[in-house]
Amino acid sequence: MAGAGMSIAVLGYAPAASAGLGVLTVGLILWINWGRPWWSKRRMRRPFAAYFGSGARSEWARELRVPAHAEIDIQLRLEPRLHYTQHEIVFGFDGLPGDRREPLRVHNSFIKVGLAKYQTPREDPGHYI
Repeated sequence: MAGAGMSIAVLGYAPAASAGLGVLTVGLILWINWGRPWWSKRRMRRPFAAYFGSGARSEWARELRVPAHAEIDIQLRLEPRLHYTQHEIVFGFDGLPGDRREPLRVHNSFIKVGLAKYQTPREDPGHYI
């Protein structure tokens, strides 16, 4: 008898439970069909954050101003926001071919000794201008 009274009490929550499962199902359908593609497109707009600078994170900058005809070392830092495999980095400057700056060499600070530590875009077949 006590079991019958308990099942009747549980049936009182059935409309709320079915409504909750219905809302959850509709929400899941909306997220899978429209939410996930929207979120992926939004994240792909900027898959990484690029900074100039070395040293502490507080010293990094998004913009770099250099005097005319100066030769400086630039350290480029990329912080990925997505999980991806990088095959190529394109780095350059805007302007007309005679007026814009050109990279003179690439210095890989992760290589201690070796031919790939310093590379020149004009001589290395993997780099091009």
